[in-house]
Amino acid sequence: MDSNGEEKESSRSLYNFLQGREVDVNKLKEQKIDCKVILEMDDRELSKSIPRYGDRVLVRSFLRKQNSPNTRNPKRKSKGGSSDSESEDTSNRYTGNQNALKGTRQVKLVLMKKDKTGQFTKIWTQKGGGPRKLPINKSAKKDEIIKHGKQIYFGKDGISKLGSVADFNFEIKNFEGEVVDDTLSVWDLYTATGLTLLTLYILLTPVEEESLPKLSLPNKSVKIDEQHEKEQTDEKEQVENDLTHSVGTDIIAEAMLSSGVADFDCGDSLDSIPDFF
Repeated sequence: MDSNGEEKESSRSLYNFLQGREVDVNKLKEQKIDCKVILEMDDRELSKSIPRYGDRVLVRSFLRKQNSPNTRNPKRKSKGGSSDSESEDTSNRYTGNQNALKGTRQVKLVLMKKDKTGQFTKIWTQKGGGPRKLPINKSAKKDEIIKHGKQIYFGKDGISKLGSVADFNFEIKNFEGEVVDDTLSVWDLYTATGLTLLTLYILLTPVEEESLPKLSLPNKSVKIDEQHEKEQTDEKEQVENDLTHSVGTDIIAEAMLSSGVADFDCGDSLDSIPDFF
């Protein structure tokens, strides 16, 4: 197969792989983004066409495997007559890449906690945090990494200077501040980033306390308002009674004066009016 045919086959495999992860490949096709182009793009550029971080990680891993010499031509012979794969196997038996032979990789964990302003800040060692390096299985995914973090920072009892494990929700982000995909392993992350040391940030978010029921306290202000309103009503009734009494007295006094009764005092009560009137 010529190079043109190989490129088309590689692109077809890439698009099939992305469709399997429910990635819209139409945009990639329109912009003529194929295997070679992706390998030249940085993560920020690639994120415009492949938004999810986990998809980008696996795409790079997929392309590296696809472009490895053994994948392209597994039967290619070395000068000694044996195939490259056989020669590589023999070499790995003795020297080889120690990280590839081991089932673990070193991972650096950094603890961060959400503060009152909503920002995540690093927790220093003296306060129960600090960066920690530890070997983690290459196949370990996010849940297992979080378990390691809990053991390191909170111990077997799940208690530290920060409080209890139960007091927090846990999340992991990468060095770019993106949430790590649940489906990605430590090896996937190493392969995609090409870093010599993978750094992951464990984020602690305090669990929201359940709102307590509000106590039903006596509403004194309501009672005071009711009492004040009653006093105003009583005062109004008293004023009206006084006004009625005053008007009635004035009318009677005027009538008595007209009748020749001159010694009636307007301040006298109505009960003091002579019976003859």
